[in-house]
Amino acid sequence: GDLQEEEHQEGTHVSGDWTVFYISEAAADFPIARQDLICQNKELFSGSCEAVQAFHNALLASYKFGVDAARFSSIHPGTKINLHVGPTNQRWKLHCGLHNPDGLQLRFTDVNLTWKDGVCEILDDSFEHEIESMPEHRKRTILEIKFWHPDLYATGYRLHTRNQSNCSTLR
Repeated sequence: GDLQEEEHQEGTHVSGDWTVFYISEAAADFPIARQDLICQNKELFSGSCEAVQAFHNALLASYKFGVDAARFSSIHPGTKINLHVGPTNQRWKLHCGLHNPDGLQLRFTDVNLTWKDGVCEILDDSFEHEIESMPEHRKRTILEIKFWHPDLYATGYRLHTRNQSNCSTLR
């Protein structure tokens, strides 16, 4: 069947279209050491799947837990994403620019970040950020990888599950 992007579900955009296409999610619902990633549509996204798996393995080797999810994220023309913060300061995001022909920017606290093709930036989305794409802008697409904050393991901090109902120590 045809691949379908889905509308972003976090409810932070007030106009336009913000679509995502998940390519990889952790096999467990919790950042457990040595978890394997599930890579959806590996035959179509083999390079992206390999890159995400390599990043996951590097995180596991250093911090004992790795990637939570990876997806392609596209901001379409005329989309406004309100000023907001992420749901937790327990995770970081890696944004890798894939296609940004009009230099769309993310206002992140007091800095404007322009995604560049082939360049990755680490963000803590618990800080305020917003995006506005003008109607004349073309679609911007990034690879977004969510991973757990590296300092959490070192401190033995308790991580919440995705549904925020349970938590567990890391040691």
